[in-house]
This record gives sequence, structure tokens and C-alpha cells, in this order.
Amino acid sequence: MYSRSQKDGGNAKYLKHLPVRVYCDPDVLWALKERNRDYYDMNAANLSAMINFLNLNGNKEAEFISAIGKGYRLDGTRHPHSWSLVEPMDCLNWILNILNK
Repeated sequence: MYSRSQKDGGNAKYLKHLPVRVYCDPDVLWALKERNRDYYDMNAANLSAMINFLNLNGNKEAEFISAIGKGYRLDGTRHPHSWSLVEPMDCLNWILNILNK
């Protein structure tokens, strides 16, 4: 959805006036060891660049939530693309705050 090569951010331009929150566990050591991938293969760089683009274009409700080390599946295995990245009450409070504006 975000394109760094396009001045308007690609499809990210449609998020300029919307609250946006992205959660990411940018654990490059895990990616190297478990997937033989480096930072260029991860979505953390694009996610943070998109949030930066939105902030620079006036969206003060665009947030990057760094959740390093929180990615665990229900069986306890480490995986940075896990729903455990999200702190449930914090996320719910954020959503309620947005809806009550």
C-alpha cells in the first residue's frame, strides 16, 4: 500500500486523514536465523517509512508500534508475525478513543 518511489506515497495517500496504527516486531536476528532473510526482506522498513510519510503529511494519528520480542504463537514458538504483538487493552482503548472523537 505504500510506495517509497512515488512522491504521493502510492496508496498511502488515502490514509493521510485517517488514524493508522501498525504493529511490528522488527526482529532482524530472528529473520536471519529462522528465515535466512535480512532487513530488506522484512516489512518493518516499509511500515516505518509509511508512518513517517503520513506524519510528514500532517497525519498526527499515524503510529508505528514497535513490539520487539512480543511475537509468540499460542504454542509458545517465537514468530514476529503473531497477534501477540498487539497489547489488547491498549489497542481497544485506542479504537474507542478514535470512535468517540
